[in-house]
Amino acid sequence: MAAEERAAAAGEDEDTRAARARATADALEPGQRDLFWFLCCLDEADRDRDIIEDTWENLWELLDRDEGPPETGPALAAIVACGLAAVAPQPEQEPDAPAPDDDEAAIVYLVDPVVAAAGRRQAGEDFAWTADSEAASYWASVHHYATGAEGDPRFADAGLVVQAALSAVPYQLRHQQWDDAAVLLASAISWDPSPATAAAVLAPAELVAGHEPRHEAILARALAAADPGGTGARLHDYMTTAAARGNYRSAALAAGELVTLRRDAGQLAEALDLARQRAEYTRAGGYGPWSRLADEAGRLQVLGEMGRSRLVLDEVTRLRAGLAAHPAAGPPEIVAPWQAREALLAVGRRAATVLARPADALALNAELVASKEGRAASAAEVATARFSDYQPLLRLGRAEDALAVLLSCQKAFADAKDNAMMGKVLSALADVEDEGGHGASAVRLERDALRNKLKAADASSIAASYHNLGYYLRVHDRRPALALASHLAAALLRVLHASGGAPAGGAADSLGQAAIDLRELGPAARREPVLPASVAELCCALADVSDTVEPDRTLTRLIERLCPDAGAAEQALSGLIALAAEMAGPGERPGP
Repeated sequence: MAAEERAAAAGEDEDTRAARARATADALEPGQRDLFWFLCCLDEADRDRDIIEDTWENLWELLDRDEGPPETGPALAAIVACGLAAVAPQPEQEPDAPAPDDDEAAIVYLVDPVVAAAGRRQAGEDFAWTADSEAASYWASVHHYATGAEGDPRFADAGLVVQAALSAVPYQLRHQQWDDAAVLLASAISWDPSPATAAAVLAPAELVAGHEPRHEAILARALAAADPGGTGARLHDYMTTAAARGNYRSAALAAGELVTLRRDAGQLAEALDLARQRAEYTRAGGYGPWSRLADEAGRLQVLGEMGRSRLVLDEVTRLRAGLAAHPAAGPPEIVAPWQAREALLAVGRRAATVLARPADALALNAELVASKEGRAASAAEVATARFSDYQPLLRLGRAEDALAVLLSCQKAFADAKDNAMMGKVLSALADVEDEGGHGASAVRLERDALRNKLKAADASSIAASYHNLGYYLRVHDRRPALALASHLAAALLRVLHASGGAPAGGAADSLGQAAIDLRELGPAARREPVLPASVAELCCALADVSDTVEPDRTLTRLIERLCPDAGAAEQALSGLIALAAEMAGPGERPGP
């Protein structure tokens, strides 16, 4: 019988239970008592045998005890024997499943909350502080490993990144390590911006932002991601409440996140209104010229998405000319000067690229790269900026220079274990190979790109790879059926990423390619079904497109994240199939 069960049976109140726990701990050997106190200091989820084994010796060294540490096995057995802890029951095995080996079985220890609180108080503040430090350090190391920053980048694990970050933060918050906690919370939401992760980030993000307002952007992002419907309702409420209280900094940050949310969803008119609203909050808060410049950059980015690239480039040229007059110090700012400057240059570069003005794009990007290098940005961040040079260089006929830029970026992203950007640079290399008529290389490189992008779980970038790969598979590999599945996947991801809106932009382009695939299939489409009957069938059809482990399941999970309502996802796919078939023409429409 566990300690809490015996206490409840005896009808003891909490004070009596705590006193009995302290007396029982006093009767333990000193090393056993230290281990019991460590159990009490660990969060409930961390009272795992493996975690204890990995941290116990380090903690013992930090405690600076005279003798060596006791073995965890016998010491834990003594703690359990005297009723201060209990071993959690093992989960039931499936009838036909083999029993796990003793070495593989997870052992978790249960400590009554009253007993744990009493043990932590008995241990004292110095012991508790040291135990918290060791636990935080352990999870920070796990987080570092899970990002792929060490060893083989293929072992990067988004789930473990999130688990480690959220496990370390409570210990950091006890130590008031607001900056360290903010870094891990931002990492969790970046690696997995799902509603579930956002919900877990919210409470600690609110606490961090309450002590360090400069980290309010993390809270705003978590609020944006916590809404499973993608409406941003909670974030909007946060914005209006902050503005009503005169907290214009928080209101402006929330408005900025809402601009991104609406822009990514294709709701550009709403995004533009919110960009103007953000600028009003910035003015009302009395923030300086760099904050106002960042607001302008955000507004211009939306205008660029609305197809007004010429206006955007003219405005960027005007604002860029006045950058030198902006003071380095002055009124309080929401953003750092370099953030505003680089945002403006990036918007201008994009507009120049769209307008087919490669010389202007290269000039703007050179200034952007110089800014990043001037503030000692990481090699990967500088490479991310340089990556944008390849398209303008190709337009100018400088193919060798474009290839050199891409290869340089590839090395930087490989060194940084950046799967998302590695995927993008591989897609660019595939584009170069396709332009050069090297179809087999284009297919291979785009497959590699997709593998990296699936690891990074970036829906927009993954959709682009499926779209490109569909084209290469049809044109170079002569596999229109697989090309069709790829283009349908691209269209579905793009529609779901836009919160289920009607096909537009990239989604419409992918549907157009799917219609071409159907026409290419011709009579074969009538002899055997080529259109997937469900999302699951679509994912299975794409299982051999990438050599990622279980790519069909990876795509399935991504679709589930974008659209938790399975019925809505099925309906979206059915609608896209119907549109593609209609675009293909009645003569080529495949049968059911």
